[in-house]
Amino acid sequence: MKTLQERFVEKCSPEPNSGCWLWTGQTYWTGYGHIKNRRDGKWRQTAAHRVSWELYHGNIEDSLQVLHKCDVRSCVNPDHLFLGTHDDNMADMVNKGRVASGERNNKAKLTEEDVQIIREWVSDGWTRAQCAEVWGVSPSTISDISLRKTWTNLADRRRAAASQ
Repeated sequence: MKTLQERFVEKCSPEPNSGCWLWTGQTYWTGYGHIKNRRDGKWRQTAAHRVSWELYHGNIEDSLQVLHKCDVRSCVNPDHLFLGTHDDNMADMVNKGRVASGERNNKAKLTEEDVQIIREWVSDGWTRAQCAEVWGVSPSTISDISLRKTWTNLADRRRAAASQ
């Protein structure tokens, strides 16, 4: 029977341009690779990038995740991986622009144009409840928009016009 490292290496295909080791074995629906790994006497599916870290760098604390420097989900090159908490992973995702925010979020009910108009109407005296009724969202959503807690990537049209 082959060792875990032997089975792992068989499923890696080095990509010469990026340096990624692309996983050619089975993948989860998310695109991350996985491999069977014997733990605590039982066979379990384990994320391939996690196995890579353990094979080349050692054990991983339960509270930590294995993150990708290269952002290639199928990459298992241990030099492209680093450890971090869930919060580190979320911050890395935001910093690299991989968050579907604004109109790119498939659950968004509003467009950037809607948000600009809402901000103008609130500053013109419309109540949050009135705006919420017009757009079919909650008053707290309108509040977050007008206080710039959400849709923070948008510049205010009035401010932009005044600065020109």
